[in-house]
Order: sequence, then C-alpha cells, then structure tokens
Amino acid sequence: MKSPGLAVAAAFPALVVAAAFAPAQAAIGSTGWRVVLTKHYGPASNLSAYETVAAPGAGDAWVFGGTSVAFGGPAGNGTPVAEHWNGAKWTPSALPSGLVGDVSASAAVSGKSVWAVNESGSANASILHWNGASWSVAGSLPGTSTDVATGMLGFSSSNVWAFGNPGNAAGIGAWHYNGSTWTRLTGIARGITTAAAVSPADIWAIGSTSLPEDTLVHYNGSTWRQVTAPVLSRSSFSSILALAKANVWAITFPLQGASTHLVHLSGGKWTSVPLPWTFSYASPLVSDGSGGFWLIGYAAARTWAVHRTSAGVWSRTELAGHPALMGLALVPGTTSLWGAGTDTALSGTGTNAEIFADGPER
Repeated sequence: MKSPGLAVAAAFPALVVAAAFAPAQAAIGSTGWRVVLTKHYGPASNLSAYETVAAPGAGDAWVFGGTSVAFGGPAGNGTPVAEHWNGAKWTPSALPSGLVGDVSASAAVSGKSVWAVNESGSANASILHWNGASWSVAGSLPGTSTDVATGMLGFSSSNVWAFGNPGNAAGIGAWHYNGSTWTRLTGIARGITTAAAVSPADIWAIGSTSLPEDTLVHYNGSTWRQVTAPVLSRSSFSSILALAKANVWAITFPLQGASTHLVHLSGGKWTSVPLPWTFSYASPLVSDGSGGFWLIGYAAARTWAVHRTSAGVWSRTELAGHPALMGLALVPGTTSLWGAGTDTALSGTGTNAEIFADGPER
C-alpha cells in the first residue's frame, strides 16, 4: 500500500541503475528501530525509494523499489532495482533487462521462490520470479500507466496472488496463479488491493472497485465473500493483518473528522479499537512474532513505529527524519523486522531509498 499524502509514494515509477552516492550501511549490532541502508540512484534530483520487502527466512530478505528520474517526473521513465540480504550485508541483485518503472509488491514462498510485480508505466505490469539463482519475467498483467501493484501473497509454486489498484475493468485488478496460468478475479474480489493470510484457505483482504479501499473480504479456500459488521460500516482501510484464525486486525482511514483507528476480529465479533495516539494516517501492519503487531503512524510531520503486545500494551518509537515506510516484513521464526521506505525531503533535491530494521539483523 502506498504511503500517506506523500508525493514520492505516488510518483515512484522508475530507477536509474547507476547510484550517484555510495550506499551507507549501518553496523550490525543495534536492535532498536534504525536505518541500516541508505542509497540514492542517479542524479541528486531523483526520488529514490524502496517500496516492498519480502523475507523468506533468517539470513535471506529482499527489498525492491524504484526512482523517478526527476523530481516529480512522469511514470515509466527509469529502471527498477532489488537489494538482497544474505545474513551479513545488503547487495544489489540484477533484475531482467529492459524493465521500466518500480517494484511495489512482493511475496516470498521460499528462498528459491520469490515473486514481485514491476509497474511498467505502460499498458501492463510484469510478474517477476526468483528461482534461487536469477530473476526472470514470469508473466504480464494488463493495466494502464497510472495503475499501482499493491500486494502479493505466495504459498507455493502453484498458488500465488497478485493485487493492483484500481480494481475496475481498466486497472490491474486481482489475479491468481495456479502454476501455469494467471487468472483475473471477478466479482467482489476484483477490487482487492492487499491481503493477509492465516493459511491458503483463510485469507483476509481489503479493497474496492473504486477508491477509497472500503471493502473487507474473506476467502475460505474456494469463495471470496464480503464481510459485514456494524463496526465496519463507512470504513476505509489502509492495511490488514491476520495473526491467527479469528484474530484479524485492520487499520481504517480517518472519516468525518475521526482519528485513524483499528478494527479487530476476535471471538467471531468485530470491535473498534482506538489508537492511544492521533495519527493522520497509519500503514502498514505487521506481526511482531510474539502475538502482537507493529504499525507505522504519521502525524504532524513525524513518523512513529507503534507497537501493541499480545497483552494489549502499547508503545511507540519516533523515527528520525519523518521517513515513509511502505513495506514491513517479519523474519520468520524471529521477532526481527525489515522495512522498506524513503526519506521525505521533498524540497526538489530528491530523496534517498532506505532500509529499516528492528531487532537483531537476521
């Protein structure tokens, strides 16, 4: 999901592969929230950003993004990049040649099967696949130059989902891969923008056939259906997290002057859960590996990493420089997180792509 009210989030179409400035990697050893890699691509005026992160396991993670060739530049005028974590450092990974635009959605099935969507800035989006040795183009999804890839889920080599925005007939829409063919979803599922899964037969998603993302849907292994509850009425969602069966959280946009808040499914019932602090926008949500979760909140030109434990105890950490974090991923089997984002120095001098971490770098 794209970041709040940030021109850089909507304008990330491209990357110039040559970096103008040497990347800065933080020393391993810290455990709190911090930037571990800062990198800029091309001239100083470029808008560089990492937008999505996938972590197959400890010692193995991927961050993807893109850069607008000029401040506020048009879509489709650059080349995407990927960075790979091998347990010791982040290094660039070559994507297929000829691609333009940015990579804004990804999913990891295993260390030898990682999926991503590249927005071309033209009439389609490319599905990219990592086989453990190299990247290849594994499919193409029709769309328009203004479409955005917004989410992916991957369970196996024959069960992958890709979502885009908008979900109308002209947009990327929602797709499923069965191992040989990509099939576009119809009905209520066509407008899905992002999803979270307990299992392949228990998936929760948000989306709409038109903005904002005001629909909550559930997949039971065969059918998508819209979920209704009084607490969900007149809600627009920015992120969703399924921690366990019947333990689902979603972040809502402010509506009619209300603050950003959460809705929670527990015991078969949806309830509204206010945040302890007021945020103009919050997203994304990610598990903390211990039954709780993290989210990123924005307010008054400040950015916060917000934590809720499984016992309901809240805390928050301010992130220096008001960065935008567009992707978060839990390292499986740990409580460590990776984050993909950018600084927000939108002054005409461009931005840097940034990788974040919390907990030991796994």
